[in-house]
Amino acid sequence: MMYRVVRADGSIAWIRTHGTAQINEDGKIVKVAGSHTDITLSKNYDEELTRLAYYHSLTGLLNWHGFAKKIQERIHTQPKTPFTLLYLDIDDFKNINDFHGYAVGDRMLVEIANDMAQLVVEPEVVANLGGDGFGFLIETVDSTQVHTKIASIYASLRKLRSIDGQWLDVSACIGIAQYPKDDETFDDLMQSADEAMYEAKSKGKNTYVFFSDALHDSRLHSIALTNELRKAVDNDELYMMYQPIYRLSDRHLSSMEALVRWKPTGRDHVPPDVFIPLAESTGLIGKIELWVFESVIKQVIAWRSIRHQSVPVAINLSSNGVTNDEFIRKVIELLRKYEIKNGEIEVEITETGLIENYEAALHNLRILRSNGVKILLDDFGKGYSSLTYLVSLPIDLLKIDRGFTSRIHSSNEIDAVIATIVSLAHSINLEVIAEGIEFENQLDYLAKLKTDYGQGYHLHRPALPEIVEKLLK
Repeated sequence: MMYRVVRADGSIAWIRTHGTAQINEDGKIVKVAGSHTDITLSKNYDEELTRLAYYHSLTGLLNWHGFAKKIQERIHTQPKTPFTLLYLDIDDFKNINDFHGYAVGDRMLVEIANDMAQLVVEPEVVANLGGDGFGFLIETVDSTQVHTKIASIYASLRKLRSIDGQWLDVSACIGIAQYPKDDETFDDLMQSADEAMYEAKSKGKNTYVFFSDALHDSRLHSIALTNELRKAVDNDELYMMYQPIYRLSDRHLSSMEALVRWKPTGRDHVPPDVFIPLAESTGLIGKIELWVFESVIKQVIAWRSIRHQSVPVAINLSSNGVTNDEFIRKVIELLRKYEIKNGEIEVEITETGLIENYEAALHNLRILRSNGVKILLDDFGKGYSSLTYLVSLPIDLLKIDRGFTSRIHSSNEIDAVIATIVSLAHSINLEVIAEGIEFENQLDYLAKLKTDYGQGYHLHRPALPEIVEKLLK
């Protein structure tokens, strides 16, 4: 028998008692012998092992194993009663650790964990699933109640937090799976909630998504497509097209924009707006962009021999690439290996791509520019359009987003905005390219504003290298 006693100082001691009885011929107990053993240290050791096994060492909440145990017990004891599982992941938590330090990140996690614990009432459960992930067991599948619970979570997260004198705001995405509608085991429920959470991430911060069969099918398709994309470079399935850019004052071919295309073996093309985001989200973009740079560099050399002068080509550079020091180093190696002249290679970056890690982007853009690469700010007006970028970044050209070009003459306000962008760029010694020119009246208006360059289907569609060669000759 094991029991606990309270010592005189108020502490708890655990005692194990073992005894045997001596019985006479009449069946009566005549003697009892036994022992009492203080097992407090052993008991505390077992409890500590349990705590380490099932509880998060930093936040004190249940960890993954503890959460799994709770969910499995819940399913076993109440197999007929539905419930909802939430999987919450804090947005950009790595940036908090990188910019503010791990001590600040840890303290913020503890504070968030304490806030989350205040939101659940037994038999509800909250767990810290490792790092910046949290799991919730909600004892209902009622839509209104689930939405109310999620709203309370977001309300708690939204409050501004002061950690060591640094003010931090927090956002998160949540994936939702329900038992038994979606799945019937802990592992499957977590997989479904995880898929829903990543779908929420793709839609933006502070977003939540319910799991569905359609979502699952989409994820399976995405996984299959990713596996194909991993082999695309090695299988020679990628190829380049080039869209000419013309000087508007005389409609002289000035440069090109390089556009990567993917034709998987045995089936139709996959559109760039499908495979490029997929490559960025899966980390495959670095390998693809490096292949693009080398392919374009070789093409530039070939065209140089045809035209006997340089034909600048712009390459779109992802936020992953522009902030990756090792990737930039490899690009510089290619430029030097092939003896590329100043101005022959340009890179296009987007405003939104700079926001994630501005300092790293600024550092690497300066390195590229010092090695003769021109910098183009793409899609101007589509993103945040901070004027700070125009004066702080090493930019040579500004590209007006096609969303403006397509609306020329749709209103006086749009025309005035375009005129202002061109005038502003020229005032700070930036040249301007207008994208998406599809009609003659758009071209005429842009030329009237003295826009330097233009591209679009009205001037020339993207073409294979052999078609471009005819233009160069």
